[in-house]
Amino acid sequence: MGRRWIAAVAFSAAVGLSVVAIAHHASAQIETAPPGLETPIPTVAPVITPAPPVQTSFPTIPPINVAAAAGFGIVFFLIWLAVLVFFVIVNWRIFTKAGEPGWAAIVPIYNVIVLLKIAGKPWWWIFILWLIVPLFIAYIDLAHTFGKSTGFGVGLVLLSPIFFPILAFGSAQYQPRVSA
Repeated sequence: MGRRWIAAVAFSAAVGLSVVAIAHHASAQIETAPPGLETPIPTVAPVITPAPPVQTSFPTIPPINVAAAAGFGIVFFLIWLAVLVFFVIVNWRIFTKAGEPGWAAIVPIYNVIVLLKIAGKPWWWIFILWLIVPLFIAYIDLAHTFGKSTGFGVGLVLLSPIFFPILAFGSAQYQPRVSA
């Protein structure tokens, strides 16, 4: 098998080189005319005229009211900040109900690890929570640890701004899971 393969490669290379050599020789003959037959071929050079300028009418952009834009940005920032503070308070309340430190709600990645701990899930689930199914499982288990139903856990996923405050400020009590 090995010798046949080497022979086939060598033959293919020889054929390829022959074709290249013949093509090069033929092109060299076409480019050079025999002596005495060098007559110029009259050619007409194309005349390039510049195109007339294109008249386009672009819509004029109205000037931006910088004060209005700044005001809109400040209002948007304040609304965002209020929502952020509200959810920190909600998570703080959920963490203290579960016996965890409330300040953990402020620390960005640690708060998810604490929430997973409350739900009874291992810390490494933080790496798979971007998948939909583990997120549903974690939130349903979080609802179960507070004595709520599976439907409430689905509500935690789909309508978090409504169901998390209910969990935080409602009468739900933390019921830790017993390890088997």
